[in-house]
Amino acid sequence: YKRQDVKSEEDLKKKVKEDIEKKKEAEIENKYIEDCLNAATSKMEVEINPEIIDDEIHRMIDQMSEQLRMNGLTLEQYMQFTGMSHEDLHKQYEEGATNRVKERLLLEEVATVENIEISDDEAKARAAEMAKNYGMSEEELLKEFGGLDMVKYDMKMRKAIEIVKGE
Repeated sequence: YKRQDVKSEEDLKKKVKEDIEKKKEAEIENKYIEDCLNAATSKMEVEINPEIIDDEIHRMIDQMSEQLRMNGLTLEQYMQFTGMSHEDLHKQYEEGATNRVKERLLLEEVATVENIEISDDEAKARAAEMAKNYGMSEEELLKEFGGLDMVKYDMKMRKAIEIVKGE
């Protein structure tokens, strides 16, 4: 916490309590979104190209590998510790990857049906806000995020989630 925000033990306790409440609210919100998406995708009957699911599995394994690296471990070390092979990891992520792909298809369809469009100006404003939150320049953020089109896509998916939630 910034020193100017916390002037006493009382302030610190209040700040910590607020943070815990915000975190709980965010967890409840995320769980609700997850439940809404699960309810919607469980009724979906779609043929999904296995390559798309494969790509998603690899993306999930890459994310896991990145998280492990932040904790000072390699994916190979993790597999050694757990006794898992790359195939085991692949199988473990298959259901989650299939659900993610279904969710993406659902949200893209909602965005199309609802005609959700994001302007360059909206996306640039969002990129500026995100850059500020992450303490990086807009250029760095856009490079990290995959460009303005990815910011637009992310915003479109968020708006589609709001629709699925019924807001």
